This record gives sequence, C-alpha cells and structure tokens, in this order.
Amino acid sequence: MNNQNFKNGYILVDNGFIDAVIKAKKIFGYKFSILFTILKYTAGFSENSAYLSLNDIAKETGIDRRYVWKILKELEKNNMIEWKKGKSIKAKSEFKIKT
Repeated sequence: MNNQNFKNGYILVDNGFIDAVIKAKKIFGYKFSILFTILKYTAGFSENSAYLSLNDIAKETGIDRRYVWKILKELEKNNMIEWKKGKSIKAKSEFKIKT
C-alpha cells in the first residue's frame, strides 16, 4: 500500500457511489466520468498510478474508445492527469482547473 500525502484531507466515498458517477456521463459529462475512473483505480486503491488501457476505460465508462483517447489528451493538456501511453495513468494530487 502506498503512503500518499493528503495534506488537504480527503473524503471517504463508497465505491458504489463512484461507480454511479462514472456511469452518469449524461449528467456529469465524459471528462468527469473518465477522471473519476482514473481516481477510482488510483486513489481508490491507494496507488499513485494505474495501468489502464483505452479499452479498460471505455468498458468502465461506456464511452467509445476514440473519445476516451481525445479526453485523456485534454485532461493531460489541462494538467489534471499524467499519462504515459502504454504505461500508466495517474491523477495529479495537486491540480488547478484552467478556466
């Protein structure tokens, strides 16, 4: 298990809730669903990164893998995730949403 530094605290959330949010892409949007999927498989398992393929994310979210690719690039461009194609994905522990 990884010892993450939660200097700003954290919220303990039931996995069922996270799964419901991931599937609610019509309400929250594709980016949110994909970001929550990454958070589920990283922070949700007390890890810094996870090995998730485009197919893994597409299956989890129900989003076509072509859109998954585009959204991952946008999330990376906005400094919300680190993505090493073919290696790992991780959500940034500290990020600012660009507006």
